[in-house]
Amino acid sequence: MRKRIFEIIQPDRGNSLASRAFDWTITGLILVSVVIVFAVTFDLPKDVRRVLLRIEEVASVVFTIEYLLRIMTADLLYPGRGVLVSRVRYILSPMAIIDLLAILPFWLPMLLPCSMLALRSLRLVRILRILKLNRYFDAIRSIGAVLSLKRRELFKPLVACCKSCSMTLSR
Repeated sequence: MRKRIFEIIQPDRGNSLASRAFDWTITGLILVSVVIVFAVTFDLPKDVRRVLLRIEEVASVVFTIEYLLRIMTADLLYPGRGVLVSRVRYILSPMAIIDLLAILPFWLPMLLPCSMLALRSLRLVRILRILKLNRYFDAIRSIGAVLSLKRRELFKPLVACCKSCSMTLSR
């Protein structure tokens, strides 16, 4: 079962309809999610906004399940390294870090007793979901390289948010 899951969640090499469907589903969710991140910054009718946020919630849950499945099957990605070493290696890989950063803004407000204002800046981190496309498109890899070079500038809002949360928790 784990081997079949692994085959499906790995980028399709042209031999699996299930893997291709998975790739296109994740790609579609990534694109929809990024559009929603931008769309909700506008003054939208409440009903439209509510629907967009529900779609975003579903996408976040799907991305979380994908992330967990990738951790669960990491020993198949790194054979011969043992389950624990393979999982740690995967978790510390650039794509896994991008995946984690893409889902954290959804889960952190539920886990941390911070002010919502401080966590709002984390919404921008959801734009990192576009980097998840890196698995599926070579052109995105060059964008990833540029973003990697500018990571300090990109993570300053995240650091500011963390500082704000820690100040809120210390009160």
